[in-house]
Amino acid sequence: MRNSGWLPLLLVCLSLAWAAPGFSNEAPRERRPNIVLILADDLGYPYHGFMGSEIVLTPNLDQLAAEGTVFTHAHSSATYCQAALQTLLTGLHPRSWRAQRTRLEDTTGESFPRREEVQRYVTLPRELARLGYRTFQGGKHWEGNFEMAGFDQGTTDVRPSYLFPFDWFQFGRATQEPLTDFLDDVGDEEPFFVYFAPMLPHQPHNAIPRLLNLYRIEGLVAAAARYYANVSWFDEVVGRMLRTLEERGLRDDTLIIYVSDNGWEQGPTDRPSRIGGDRGKLSMYEIGFRSPLIFSWPGRVPENERREDLVTFKDLHATILQYAGAPIPPDHEGHPLRRRIRGRGDPDRDQVVGFQDLLRARPDEPAPVFHLRFEDAGFLRTDRWRYIEWLDRGEQELYEIEEDPFERNDVGPEHPELLAEFADRTAAWREALNEPAPWIDLMGRLTTEDQVPAPGLRLWLDGVQSQVRFEILSDDRGFFRFPNVPADHYRLSHELERPADAGQWRRSRSRPATESRLIDLTGFETGPFLPLRIPGSAPPIPPGPLASSAIEVEVVARGDVTTSGRPVEVTGFTKRGYLKQRVLTGPDGFVVLDQLPVGFYIVKVVGSSGVRSGARWVYLDQGESEPLRYKLRKKKRWNGRRSKAFRKKFASR
Repeated sequence: MRNSGWLPLLLVCLSLAWAAPGFSNEAPRERRPNIVLILADDLGYPYHGFMGSEIVLTPNLDQLAAEGTVFTHAHSSATYCQAALQTLLTGLHPRSWRAQRTRLEDTTGESFPRREEVQRYVTLPRELARLGYRTFQGGKHWEGNFEMAGFDQGTTDVRPSYLFPFDWFQFGRATQEPLTDFLDDVGDEEPFFVYFAPMLPHQPHNAIPRLLNLYRIEGLVAAAARYYANVSWFDEVVGRMLRTLEERGLRDDTLIIYVSDNGWEQGPTDRPSRIGGDRGKLSMYEIGFRSPLIFSWPGRVPENERREDLVTFKDLHATILQYAGAPIPPDHEGHPLRRRIRGRGDPDRDQVVGFQDLLRARPDEPAPVFHLRFEDAGFLRTDRWRYIEWLDRGEQELYEIEEDPFERNDVGPEHPELLAEFADRTAAWREALNEPAPWIDLMGRLTTEDQVPAPGLRLWLDGVQSQVRFEILSDDRGFFRFPNVPADHYRLSHELERPADAGQWRRSRSRPATESRLIDLTGFETGPFLPLRIPGSAPPIPPGPLASSAIEVEVVARGDVTTSGRPVEVTGFTKRGYLKQRVLTGPDGFVVLDQLPVGFYIVKVVGSSGVRSGARWVYLDQGESEPLRYKLRKKKRWNGRRSKAFRKKFASR
């Protein structure tokens, strides 16, 4: 071998380096934050004290807003719960969720029972679990039971039907014991994610008399008093949960996020139906989509700040990934908000566009089931304008939303040019929504038949048409992630057992048994989740700290032009032995390899003919992230005569 002379010397140097005091893998590192996502159920944006209500009492939410940063113009992806929660769970628009299910059934030949397709979706708890988070689901959850969605523990242990499970009403209204039991189980060094969704202020509006008495106000109708009392009930439930975190000393390490799944309309004198006023839930109007969005983390998030950015639930999903330190997939349409939370830069969006096909029945028509009807409609919101289109009816509405926040004065006939422009924009958005992604992240998990994680096994992904090859390892929890995968047909292969000589500082020479399958990754908007099984027992998790380091690689050409699809090879010499991974840069020229163990790494960008990029050494400590930027340059070519002259010149010296 060409390297036989220097490789033993290299290994000796690495041994000495690790023995040195400065290279301890027990060095302190910044811990990932705990994350608590608080979800109100049917809480309209006007009915918060911190949003200007002079009637509704929400002291705990007001305090949370004062201790954090509030985005006052967040928009749900739907005006009813199930569709909105699909976006928070996966980052997918509800229409894309349905398309993903259809594509999964087409490519796998499987037929998923209603609400069980979530087992094949990359969900927020799965992405966080891959990073070492313990996850908990409490309250309303539509998509299968908590395990199907990837949570470690939860309260929804049966797949919901059209009727609400009993536990949805119990959690929060009657008890928070499942949450405290979960916190008891979480280790001191384990970050956790809590999905806190008590079914409040949702129907039934049956708050206790003490709260109802707060709203015995002259001129306030009974329906309004009952709804406002339920809002205050929800506020008390949130306050109780926040005190639990304080009492356990967890608040300073926890990012608290608050938002409502959708809006609601309930004026002081309104006598609406069981689903509120006609411009709230299951409507296409602003009060049905809009919610305040709070971020609070002592010392990390600015206090008492307000932002009027237009943001979406996709942005919230991306922001949770960003704070947790998870790579954001190349197909993700959300804009992480951390920069804007800190008050830096300009807003990312100048418009929000939406679509919905399940709406409330119109006042002049009979309601066949639950006051609902199927109709295609869309909206577009800018800083000044709000446009609504009823696609099946061919009708349009336009409002100056800041001057007319409850959309009572349609000015569409006065602005035909804006109606035409906004109709074109919404049509373009719907068309783009249906387009499959050219790049996806492919994520999955290797386990035994008994769901025991299988760490440290190699996986390969070989393109049938693109001729690209990926190579990665399953991490300590059995998860694997192929980043920046071009849409293609692939052969996916994985080891069934760890090589006998794994753990040595050279590539394994043994050939353990493998299993292969063909997979179709075309036509997806986001990558599916692949659960893979191995027979027998799982390999043990290697000793030492859990793998949690990362290498971030950016590759640019001359002129700082990003280069996509560039192969990146990472070779590691770690305390767990030799490892090698091969991936591609994405459309933005970036690729992130995470969940790496402590060790020395050679990072090489594979250049094409006539291009050089070189290789770099890096040392990764526990939890460390190393950014690397490669600039591709043309190779210098020397003719033979000049090369001989140089050799002769240097030989004479």
